[in-house]
Amino acid sequence: MNMPLEHDRMAQILIASDYGLEVDEARALLEGAQLVVSIDPDAAQAPWGQAALLAVAGTASRMFRGGVHVAGTQSAQVLIGRYFGQPLSRALVRAGCRSGEPSFAC
Repeated sequence: MNMPLEHDRMAQILIASDYGLEVDEARALLEGAQLVVSIDPDAAQAPWGQAALLAVAGTASRMFRGGVHVAGTQSAQVLIGRYFGQPLSRALVRAGCRSGEPSFAC
């Protein structure tokens, strides 16, 4: 992501918390940040669970630039919003999640 530092709020927060961190280092850390969300299959079938999951996906995909991955939605169909009737996994990808397995570097 190549934006001016004044618009990269997450890089600013990292730099503020670690004064020795340079801008490029902060951005590299953010590019590797991943989130794995797991939802109970029963909750994935409920409108409230889908609303929460889609909200998490939409916001977390901006924060965790290395990717947001969701487990537990294999057979769920969307019950809310503009993707009604489609597979929940497809709606999550459109909300910013990544398909496939996360790649963790230790």
